[in-house]
Amino acid sequence: MPALQDFASVLADQIGKEHAAMFLDHVSLQELPRGEVLLRDQASVSALYLLIEGRVGLSVEVAGHAIHLGTMDAGNWIGEVAYFSGSHISCSTVTAETDVRLMRLGFAEFGAIARATPEAACRLTHVLVTMLIHRLRATVHNPVVDADGQLFMLGNLSLPSPARAAHERGVIDFFRKLLGTH
Repeated sequence: MPALQDFASVLADQIGKEHAAMFLDHVSLQELPRGEVLLRDQASVSALYLLIEGRVGLSVEVAGHAIHLGTMDAGNWIGEVAYFSGSHISCSTVTAETDVRLMRLGFAEFGAIARATPEAACRLTHVLVTMLIHRLRATVHNPVVDADGQLFMLGNLSLPSPARAAHERGVIDFFRKLLGTH
């Protein structure tokens, strides 16, 4: 199995090199073969996962049937809904569609990072919230509905690479860009 250091750039691209090394002290590498379940819908979750290689499928289970919601590619986080909701309950089943590698960051470890280095935790929180916003927009702007008009399938829920890498410097830069004076 490769070392965590082999994948440091994936994390550094999202939160900056200055914080990636500190996070690497709190994560572990996990591999799943194709077909294995990482998280089960409505089951307890104790960690965030950064998908560093491969693709996962998302589904929800209703009345004994799995409804496929979409997929996520490398560079996306899993488990953020359970973390932010405070319930620590998975809102979908996450299954490896290919062999996958993940960085696992326990919720307790993320809390320790937040207490020790708030700026690092804030950077990761920004990434997680950006991904949630993207997924909500995908649902609103490009929904797939069934014959009764109900949302059925979302498609690929991955945050596009350029959006993942884009970091606003602050409020002033945001307004400059918004007003076209940047």
